[in-house]
Amino acid sequence: MWFAVLPLLGSIFSLPLVAQKLMEEDQLIRFDQVMNGTQEKFIHEALRSQEPDMGIWVDRPNKQVKLRTHVVLDRSALENIWTPAGLVIVHMGPIGASHGIERAGTAPMAGFPLFIDTGDPQGDAARYDSAKATWIQGHPKEYEVLTRSQQPE
Repeated sequence: MWFAVLPLLGSIFSLPLVAQKLMEEDQLIRFDQVMNGTQEKFIHEALRSQEPDMGIWVDRPNKQVKLRTHVVLDRSALENIWTPAGLVIVHMGPIGASHGIERAGTAPMAGFPLFIDTGDPQGDAARYDSAKATWIQGHPKEYEVLTRSQQPE
């Protein structure tokens, strides 16, 4: 009897197996304040614990992290790690046109200063903050429009 089943099993196991790639999704996590270097480390560690190969892009000036993942993120697990470190999530979800996302390295409005990473975090932040303050002072109405469009959902 087993001899009759063996050829059938052999033909089944010899078929090529094709693994289906899980769907990739771009996510956005926005925080209530700009992150520091230590907090950025917590961000990477917590996200990598949920998916080691996740693409992570930290955008400090805009208080957000963009990621490309194949898993559903566990928000409460992330909050358990991040809240004691001073990171408070104000938005977490898929990236879409309705989120008012500022892309790292692009200006949200014409003339708005860009954050330029030269490898000197304190100097870069100081230059950006100074340029941003100057722009805000010279463009109060545009700044009001910009901040209204960035309110958490």
